[in-house]
Amino acid sequence: MKQWSWIVKMLLTGWQLSSCLAINLPSNYGKTQFIIGASEKDLRSQATRKPTRIKPRTIPIAQLSETSMPCVLFSPDDNIIDLLINCINHEQQSIKMAIYMITQKAVAQALIAAHTRGVQVEIITDTFCSKSESSAIALLERYRIPIYVYVGCSEAAKISDIMHHKFIIFEKNVQDKSLVWTGSFNVTHSAQRNNQENVVIMSDMPTVQQFATHFEILKKRCQQTTATNYRKSSMLPSARKPFQQKKRKHMAHAAKRPHRKTVT
Repeated sequence: MKQWSWIVKMLLTGWQLSSCLAINLPSNYGKTQFIIGASEKDLRSQATRKPTRIKPRTIPIAQLSETSMPCVLFSPDDNIIDLLINCINHEQQSIKMAIYMITQKAVAQALIAAHTRGVQVEIITDTFCSKSESSAIALLERYRIPIYVYVGCSEAAKISDIMHHKFIIFEKNVQDKSLVWTGSFNVTHSAQRNNQENVVIMSDMPTVQQFATHFEILKKRCQQTTATNYRKSSMLPSARKPFQQKKRKHMAHAAKRPHRKTVT
């Protein structure tokens, strides 16, 4: 009996406390409201809401030569990829690119075309980009474009440091101007279509020279991968020789064997 009376007292106490605590709560609490304060209607409208796709503006390359002031672009509002391809197509001497990630195949093809027509193209990238399956680095290496992969220089860092730059130096571009292209923009589909990114293009020579100087400093902190890759690829035919020689020897030995007559 004592045990039952104790249970009844606990239930009564809990009921009294709950009624006290619920004085200031709305009547529909727990039915249409959550801790975050959003109603079911708000959550339904949030789930069905579709992101609006922004149609990017086309930026003519002539805009870079009209003024000496920096040209500032934003994605996805501006078509940054098309302008970048235009700049690559207009380059006459050299392109030096320090980029954390490049996946845009159209930009890679433009760099290959520039390299083919005699423009000196050099690319510095991070280990993450060089190992990524979606990266365009392997395609660029195939055309013997020098690729430098950052190896890190912070010995005290517990986590490996990265090459997070996104800048490009055009030595002789539209109206023979030298240009520096920099900002947060990686050369990726997401950077153009989805992300909120920026690009600043400058043509004043002191700034261009500072970036060019640092590009050479970065190269010393990298390992060039192109020469190694082509040395390996040049060994592929010779790697097949032992198998081919063994096959030829086997065929020659088989030819010398006496032909066995079948007994009927």
